[in-house]
Amino acid sequence: MLLDREIKKTAAIIEEYRLSSGPIAPDDAINNRSIVQAAQRTAEEKLTKLYHMKDNIDSPDFGNCARCGVKNSSGAIDP
Repeated sequence: MLLDREIKKTAAIIEEYRLSSGPIAPDDAINNRSIVQAAQRTAEEKLTKLYHMKDNIDSPDFGNCARCGVKNSSGAIDP
C-alpha cells in the first residue's frame, strides 16, 4: 500500500536526521543542528499525520474537510 511505503520512508528519514544530529564540528554546530532538528520535526509531524490517515482511511468521513465537513473534491489529501 502506498501509505505504508510513505510511512516507512518517512520513519527512515527521521532516523537519518537523528543520526546526523549527533556531534559535529563547533563551527557548523549551531546552524547545522538547527536545520537538521527543524527538518526532523517536520518529518515527525508528517509521520503523525500519515499514521492518522492510516487509522482513519476506512472512515466514511475520511477526505472531508475537518472544519466544514465538505468532501475533498480534488482527491488529494496532504499529509
